[in-house]
Amino acid sequence: WTPGTWHACDATSMFAWFTCNQSLPMHYAENLFLLVPTAVLVTLLWREVRPSRIAVAMLAITCCIEVVQRWIPGRDPDIIDVLTNTAGAWAAIALMRRATTD
Repeated sequence: WTPGTWHACDATSMFAWFTCNQSLPMHYAENLFLLVPTAVLVTLLWREVRPSRIAVAMLAITCCIEVVQRWIPGRDPDIIDVLTNTAGAWAAIALMRRATTD
């Protein structure tokens, strides 16, 4: 369950190339899209809830993810992850609201 033990950067790992050669922009892109499915689903299910409340819920989810990472070996919490996760969720909420009101 700990990422540090199952995808070590060696030639035998099938994830070695992706995890060991991952660039910083790719890391940000992954975080940008992490909460998009959740934000889209919540926006579709609860149309009467204000977008700002959904965004705050997504912020709470990403904060919980980062806090839990504190205790998972091989993982590091980062404020940039919180910001990019929330930005991606906010963009998805805005796009979904615009698409469903037209």
